Amino acid sequence: MLKVRNVGYMVEGLSYEEAVAETEERKRINDKAEQIIGTPIEKWPEFSMNWDTSPEGFHYSFDGAPAGSINTADRVVMWVRLDELDAVLQSYNLRTKDEIWDVGNHRRAAKVIVHCSEGGKLSPIAVVPTTPGKVGLSGGNHRLAIARAKGVEAVPLLIEKKHAETVTKLICSIIPTA
Repeated sequence: MLKVRNVGYMVEGLSYEEAVAETEERKRINDKAEQIIGTPIEKWPEFSMNWDTSPEGFHYSFDGAPAGSINTADRVVMWVRLDELDAVLQSYNLRTKDEIWDVGNHRRAAKVIVHCSEGGKLSPIAVVPTTPGKVGLSGGNHRLAIARAKGVEAVPLLIEKKHAETVTKLICSIIPTA
């Protein structure tokens, strides 16, 4: 019998076999994530945070946005020191390493860990200026929380070009990229 989620994948253009495979893969990832939830940082699987800053993956920065839904020509990637981002981040977006399992969706945080531990790449953290002198997250809260917990020093930000100057003025250490 066809599972409801498989039908959803088929509506998105996948064949039945592809939909079944996608459902099985998501179940595998969810099962691994369930084993990580609540685990102290020192007991997480080994991984590095590898970032994909290519425009083709920008839609992933917005947690579930479909491919092609983001105008990549209107976006710029900037690498920043995490401590400087935290200094201008809205307080409700600051999540300490001790809050990984207490704030936000713990399953999403665990799935970031699974993704990284399997060599997956992460899309940049999406930010937007909010109140004067502050930026807020428009995508990437869990990626950022895991990066903070891992002690990552720099992260890529995805910013609309119209906000790039504002963000650059707020964050002193924009790290040049090759």
